[in-house]
Amino acid sequence: MKSKITKDISLIAFFITLLIIGSWFTIPFVIPFTLQTLIIFTFIIILNLKQSLLIITIYLLLGFIGIPVFNSFQSGIGVFVGPTGGFLIGFIPMIIVSYLIKSFLLNKYNSNKKIYNVLLFTSLLTGLIVCYVVAILWYILIYDTSAKVFNTISILVLPFIIPDIIKIIISIIISERYHKITKG
Repeated sequence: MKSKITKDISLIAFFITLLIIGSWFTIPFVIPFTLQTLIIFTFIIILNLKQSLLIITIYLLLGFIGIPVFNSFQSGIGVFVGPTGGFLIGFIPMIIVSYLIKSFLLNKYNSNKKIYNVLLFTSLLTGLIVCYVVAILWYILIYDTSAKVFNTISILVLPFIIPDIIKIIISIIISERYHKITKG
């Protein structure tokens, strides 16, 4: 029991650290490219819902209180009301939706290992779409109330679709390796 708690705490701390480091690797753009989603996709696959939500909650709280954990070493409430705030808030429903779909599909099709990765991909992509929707709504309602939906989509979604799909694929590969190492 004690070793399981230690393992859980270690994994949570590890993923929080990775999430922070992944946020700091930034390619500047209107909405910067980071490795946040790669890390989030990976822990959605590897960890349970409670652990995943704990990681994102701690991460968001650290940034909210002023610790520079967000892209380009940013922090504070200003980040939440800025152009990237919707993505940060959107990570929570993204995790919940991805995990619930993953759990449902994998329980239903558990015996069919051939489609396992397709189901993971589908659950993560669906969660990502939810995050995009939250980011678009947040951008229009909080950041720029004069923004048009199509323009917002062209800024917040279109440049990120291919990189985010690649991140989903990489997270599936990473999680496969993780499961091989930890089970073997």
